[in-house]
Amino acid sequence: MIKVELKLQKISQPLFLREKLEIIYGDDENAGKYITRIEDFLNGDIVVDSPKFIGGDKLLHNNAEVKVYITKEDAAYQFFSVIEKIQINNISGYVLHISSDIERVQRRRFARVEIFEEVLVSRLPEITKKNKISFGFLDWKTSVTQNISGAGVLIRSEQQIIENNLILLNFGLFPELNLPKIIAGICRRSEIKNESYLCGVEFIESGNLGKFIKQPLLKCLPASIKNFDARIQNNLVNYLFQQQIKLRQKGLI
Repeated sequence: MIKVELKLQKISQPLFLREKLEIIYGDDENAGKYITRIEDFLNGDIVVDSPKFIGGDKLLHNNAEVKVYITKEDAAYQFFSVIEKIQINNISGYVLHISSDIERVQRRRFARVEIFEEVLVSRLPEITKKNKISFGFLDWKTSVTQNISGAGVLIRSEQQIIENNLILLNFGLFPELNLPKIIAGICRRSEIKNESYLCGVEFIESGNLGKFIKQPLLKCLPASIKNFDARIQNNLVNYLFQQQIKLRQKGLI
C-alpha cells in the first residue's frame, strides 16, 4: 500500500506524494542540479521518479552521494542521501536513503526567480588623474534580466560587461517594495552566449559601496544607490522567497 506522507524530525510538515525535491550532486559551482518528485515512501526512505537534469556539469549515477533540498512554507531543509536505482514490480525507480540529520537552512538569500524585463545598465568608468569625471558620463544601455535573487541579478546585455566591472542598474521591478530606482552592482561572472553577454551581477549594499567605488566617483553617482541598505535587501530576499514558494506550489519550478 502506498503511503501518502512521511513525517520526519525537524521538518514542520510531513513530506507528501508528488512533492518536489531538489538534488545536488557535487560541492562546487559545477555541481549537477536535478529535480524530482516523491512517488512513495519505503521503510523510512523516499522513492522518487527519474531525476530531471536542470544544470551543472556533474552527471548523477547509481549510489551517488547527494544533497537533497526540501522547500516548505516556513523554510528550506536539507539532508545528505545516497540515491539508488531499484526495481519495484518490474518498474524502475529511485530511492533516496537518508544518511544524515535533516537541517533547516537559510536559503532565502539565494531564492532565485526567473523574470525577463528590460533594465537600463551603465558601466562605471575607471577614474584617474587623466580621466576626469564629466557631465553625462553614464552611458545607459538596455539589457534584459534573466533571473533575480536578493543577492543579485542575471542579465543579458549587448554591451561588453566583464568580470569585476562596476555597473549601475536602473529598473522599476516590484513597485510594491519601493526599491531604489538605481542600484549599484559588480559583475561576478560573464560569458558570451548567442553573441551577447550573460552577466551575473551582485548587488552592492549601501554599507559596502566604499569597498568597491572610489570616493571621487561615488560622490557623482545617483543618490538612490545609497538607499539599497540591509533592510531593503532583506525585504527583497523575503519577497522572492515567497514568490518561489508560490511557483513551487503551482508546479511551475
